[in-house]
Amino acid sequence: MNPSPINYRIDASDRIVSVSPSWSEFAEANLGQDSLPEQVIGRKLWSFVGDETTRELYRRMIARARSGHAVQFRYRCDAPAERRVFAMRISAVSGDVVEFHSQMVSSEARSPVDWLNRAAVRSRDFVVMCGWCARVSLSAGHWVEIEQAIEQHRAFQGAVAPRITHSICPECLQRASRFMSDEPADGRQT
Repeated sequence: MNPSPINYRIDASDRIVSVSPSWSEFAEANLGQDSLPEQVIGRKLWSFVGDETTRELYRRMIARARSGHAVQFRYRCDAPAERRVFAMRISAVSGDVVEFHSQMVSSEARSPVDWLNRAAVRSRDFVVMCGWCARVSLSAGHWVEIEQAIEQHRAFQGAVAPRITHSICPECLQRASRFMSDEPADGRQT
């Protein structure tokens, strides 16, 4: 059984104006106390999107939704001991208010991954993770599953987990470009 959908809305200024009760449940279950409603409501969506490429992609998807064309895609949002795939739908609600509807569509148990544990001690090193497919960039243009990245990182850097920053890999960016075309924006991605 899939958990309740996680919904949130932004206003015409792209400020988060509401979140569903399941938002809080998800944040608490994933050690996201810094993402509870009182920390996010009233803030611009862009304060949570650090990568300029991803920010621009979301701006385009939101504009498309506001023009009456809902955008749908799948993305990974893994937990330390679980691979998770979510389906996102971005659509206009009324006026310039846009709703983000996210529903878990699959979950697969795995051995815990320290890098995804929010409580893990972190080194000063950074790694880049794709916010859509959860692969990690090891070098320019080379993206791998997180387990492979951990193996290679430990061989060169040691056992302490690096800090993770998010971006979008070229493959996911290419898929996402379909959302802004005149083709149906179903964007099926796993």
